Amino acid sequence: MTDTAPLQVTDGSQPAAPAAEEKLPKLSASEFRAYNSMADHMDIFFCHHLHTHHGIEEEHIFPVLARKMPAFRKELELLAQHKQIHKGLDKFQEYLEDCRNGEKELRLEEMKVLMDSFGKVLWEHLDDEVKELGAQNMRKYWTVQEMRIMPM
Repeated sequence: MTDTAPLQVTDGSQPAAPAAEEKLPKLSASEFRAYNSMADHMDIFFCHHLHTHHGIEEEHIFPVLARKMPAFRKELELLAQHKQIHKGLDKFQEYLEDCRNGEKELRLEEMKVLMDSFGKVLWEHLDDEVKELGAQNMRKYWTVQEMRIMPM
C-alpha cells in the first residue's frame, strides 16, 4: 500500500481503527523494511542496550559494589531482577525478530503484552538501583575517595 493520506483521528490523540480487516497486498522487500522499521529499532536499541547495560553491571560494577554492599551480591534481589527482566526481554526480542523476518506482523497489542510481562520488575529494579546508589546509602559503605575511583 502506498497511500500517504494522514491517519484520521477520532478523539484528538488516537488514530481511528480500520473499519474491517481488509486483505492487504503482498509487500515488496522495500515496503516491508519501511513498515518493519519500528520493530528493527525497538530490537536494536531497547533490547541490545538493556542486555549490554546489565552485562556491564554484572561483570564490572556489581562485583565492586558487592564487596561492601549486600544488595549487589549474586544471591540477592538486584541480580534476581535482572534474570526476571531478561526472561521477558528475550521473549520480546524473539517476537521482534519474527516481525523483522516477516514471520509475524508487528501488532502493538502483542508488544504490550510482552512488555508488560517484565515491565513491573523493570521499574522496581530501576527504583531499587536508584535507592541503593543514592548518596545517602552509598555514604554508609564508601568513603569519598573510594567513590571518586569507582568504575563508573
